[in-house]
Amino acid sequence: NITISGASISAGNIFTYTNSATNAGSISLTATNGDLSTRTLSSYSIVGTGNSGNGGSITLTALNGNISTGFISSDSRSNSGSTGNAGSVTANAGGSFSTNNNAIVAISLSSNNGSTGNGGDINITASSINAGSIDSYSNRVGTDTFNTGDGGTVRLSATNGDITVTGNINPSTYNTSGDAGNSGDVILQATNGSITAMNFYTNSSSLANGNSASGGDVNLTATNNIAI
Repeated sequence: NITISGASISAGNIFTYTNSATNAGSISLTATNGDLSTRTLSSYSIVGTGNSGNGGSITLTALNGNISTGFISSDSRSNSGSTGNAGSVTANAGGSFSTNNNAIVAISLSSNNGSTGNGGDINITASSINAGSIDSYSNRVGTDTFNTGDGGTVRLSATNGDITVTGNINPSTYNTSGDAGNSGDVILQATNGSITAMNFYTNSSSLANGNSASGGDVNLTATNNIAI
């Protein structure tokens, strides 16, 4: 696990990962009286053959400042085997939050010979929010028959400004052969601001040898305009 706390934080890339069935470590960054700035943040368990562990949680806090990051990911993946759960991604900022148009990814993905875990929940609260694509899905793309987990919920709350998402928001669950889990919900709320977003994928899909579950809800609330 990686934990960093300071009045303000300026960091480069941070990775915690495993290539086995063990869980990835968590990442927790707290700026107590200023801005928090990083590049890529990634906590993942990825294997070629065999089962993977869980992705680690990523928590960012700057209650008296802004948060600026690069790509953020917490994944569990296997090319041949079962996968664990993706980790959650949580950010709280008194000022703005931005990934500088990079993606936020918290997924569980398997190709063959195993089931998938759940996608991770993504929760961001800030005065304004800007991000690229946001993925929290659970997917299987194999020809054998196993089940998928649930997609994670995506919740973005802008307390005094806009929400802008320049890519897709995808908390779905998809399975080529076997049962599919429930899709996660999408909840966007912009107090004193507008919402601009692209495509929403909240489906539960099983193509063969199984059943689909429930699709997710999409709830958008803005004081000003909503453009999708």
